[in-house]
Amino acid sequence: MTLHLAASKRAGGLFNIGSGKARTWLDLARAVFAALKRKPKIEFIEMPEAIRDKYQYFTRQTWCGCAPPVTPRPSRRWKTP
Repeated sequence: MTLHLAASKRAGGLFNIGSGKARTWLDLARAVFAALKRKPKIEFIEMPEAIRDKYQYFTRQTWCGCAPPVTPRPSRRWKTP
C-alpha cells in the first residue's frame, strides 16, 4: 500500500493503513513537524461535547487469525523503480 501511495500522483492526504502499533495524534503531529523540519507548535483543545460519545479513542489492528497481513504486489498499472 505504501508503495502504491508513493507512486500515485493522485494520492494525497492521511491514510490509516494499520501498522499494528497504537499511535497518538501527538505522535502524528510531531512526525509532520519533523518531516517539515519545523519546531513543533501544538495546541490542545477539549474534545467537542457533540462527538465525545461517538469518537473512537483507541484503534489498533490486531490479526485475529482470520486473515494474515498482506503486502500488495505491484499491478501492471504501477510503475516500480
